[in-house]
Amino acid sequence: MSINDFNVAMNLINKYKTHCITNAGSSVSEIGNAEKQLGLLLPSSYKTFLKNFGYWTFEGSEIFGLYNNTIINFTKDERANNENPKFPDCLVVIHALGNGELSCLDTSQINDDEECPVVAWYFGATLPNGKLEVLAEDFGAFLLEKVQWGLESLKEDGGKVNK
Repeated sequence: MSINDFNVAMNLINKYKTHCITNAGSSVSEIGNAEKQLGLLLPSSYKTFLKNFGYWTFEGSEIFGLYNNTIINFTKDERANNENPKFPDCLVVIHALGNGELSCLDTSQINDDEECPVVAWYFGATLPNGKLEVLAEDFGAFLLEKVQWGLESLKEDGGKVNK
């Protein structure tokens, strides 16, 4: 588990918060309601993220949250509209690349640390073994990657980045 990655990402988000677009986080009961509506349990690090942010955007990368029920609506929409192949009930949409690929929490693989991998869903594309491509071992690693990508983008755009 990469709780360290999550903590590093959150520290960087706080350090560069003037470059981020966010909304107020969600309450424990709102998060519980989302889990109930989706019929699954969310990983611990993602719940902490949701408590802090309704959504998070940084240099063109957005992680969805509960602002306007985004993860609920995106996930339910994918479940309703992807029948062949069926969008797995265990996936929660947290990010979209814009090319049709979605980054999803694979809650069927929640481990003892209450974490799960982030996988790619692209029109149902699976690896030869029938599994989805793993993008990150858990949400913390995924978030840190997005933050680091955003910092590189900010630096390329001439923004001041002090590491």
